[in-house]
Amino acid sequence: MTVQDSDLNLVADNARKVLSEAFASRDLHRHFDGDETVARRLWSLSTEMGWIAAILPERVGGLGLGVTAGARLLREFGRFAVPGELCSSAVAAMFVASAGEGGAAADGIGEALATGAIRPFVPGRTGGGSLALEGGAVSGTVAGLIGGRDGDTALVPVSGEGPMLALLRIDGRAAAFTADDIWDRTRTIGTLTCRDAEPEAILEGGGGTLRTFTRLAVAADCVGMHEMSLERTVDYARSREQFGRPIGSFQALKHRMAEMRIALEVPIRLLDHAATLCASGANDAATWVALARSQASDASIHAAEEETLLHGGVGYTWDFDCHIRLKRAMLNASLGGRTSDVRDDAFGGLMASARRVAEAEA
Repeated sequence: MTVQDSDLNLVADNARKVLSEAFASRDLHRHFDGDETVARRLWSLSTEMGWIAAILPERVGGLGLGVTAGARLLREFGRFAVPGELCSSAVAAMFVASAGEGGAAADGIGEALATGAIRPFVPGRTGGGSLALEGGAVSGTVAGLIGGRDGDTALVPVSGEGPMLALLRIDGRAAAFTADDIWDRTRTIGTLTCRDAEPEAILEGGGGTLRTFTRLAVAADCVGMHEMSLERTVDYARSREQFGRPIGSFQALKHRMAEMRIALEVPIRLLDHAATLCASGANDAATWVALARSQASDASIHAAEEETLLHGGVGYTWDFDCHIRLKRAMLNASLGGRTSDVRDDAFGGLMASARRVAEAEA
């Protein structure tokens, strides 16, 4: 199925309109202050709107818009710093959408995602232990899983007769999740400990692909946050007056906001290109995703810092959104690997591509 830009724009515009009406700044702060009903209401709304289903193939009850739609939705989720399981569910949905005819196990996961029956955690940070499949049961510990407070499953790599992915139900006994204490309260990160947990589904391979989609999701989240940081900073500069003039009229501040806008352009282009390559199954998709992730992460951190500084003293207060986006951007810098490691992966991929071209021309 060929996805048209008009379809992608319709999905993104719909998500932005709904979120702007249903998830105001006060709702974000309520969630940040511990009100769990906010994320639950958003989850119900997302299921009603079919946002995750839009990514998934039609054979599992989705709209078949695929990875490119997932990237556009995740960009809107980042714009509003959406809490909960939506981002991790979108990662899992993009993985299923890219699997083609992935078999009964992948289709079963897709059907559960489309209806909102599962809210999965997915690998976020790397290097945090391992899980092993032996005798049909999974045991071990893995850290760095990311999702939401109401996450009920985990889609994670396991070792057995070759690499594979397992969907595990978090029941608090055979599979228990322990959340870490982190500054970014819009997401939940923690450790999964399994003791002879029976997987609900097993997929052959897929660990590297799942990490690629985590990185793509982080890139999209960073781009959306960057857009909102710029938008809120410009709005504040227009309304805040100093010496009888809006501070946005001062040339020094104009230049800094212009630089925020210029710094946004490259991540947007890299994100769109990376999502298109992932959707087509291109061999170098992971390389371009790594480029998008590293560039977007650095740019969004700088944008969040500038937003905080250009709001003046109030930018450092709890009541403004600046600190929420900065904390989210800083967490993003560690997801899918540290930014320095992600950039190294991109460099390695580019070098491998250059060698292949040189060998073909020799």
